[in-house]
Amino acid sequence: MEELLKQLLEGQKQLLQLFEGQKQLSEGQKRMESRLDKLDKDIITVKEEMGTKIQQNENNRLIDALLHRTEEMDARFDGLLHNTASKENITALSEQHKVMHERLDRMAMDVNFLVRKAAEHEADIFEFKKAR
Repeated sequence: MEELLKQLLEGQKQLLQLFEGQKQLSEGQKRMESRLDKLDKDIITVKEEMGTKIQQNENNRLIDALLHRTEEMDARFDGLLHNTASKENITALSEQHKVMHERLDRMAMDVNFLVRKAAEHEADIFEFKKAR
């Protein structure tokens, strides 16, 4: 009987050691989950920053192309003005120039709108991911 009690006590000690080990494993798992959550947040931040930089580069290239096209159109217009002398030609070219500038202004407004919307969408995406 005494031997049985010793075995029971030994079994209880082993169970307590197992429970303590399980508790330590659980705490370690919680720390790992916390680290993984932080890494997820850092990855999201990096992705958003990269997306913003890519969008900015794309917008800059588009604006540069528009500016180049404007300079090209101005040069062509100036060349046409020097090569033509009739009032009708000058009037027609002037009207075409105005139309082209209006188109360019509309394109610039469209680009500005798209840039603003992209920034708003990126902010919304960031907020959604942050809320997660």
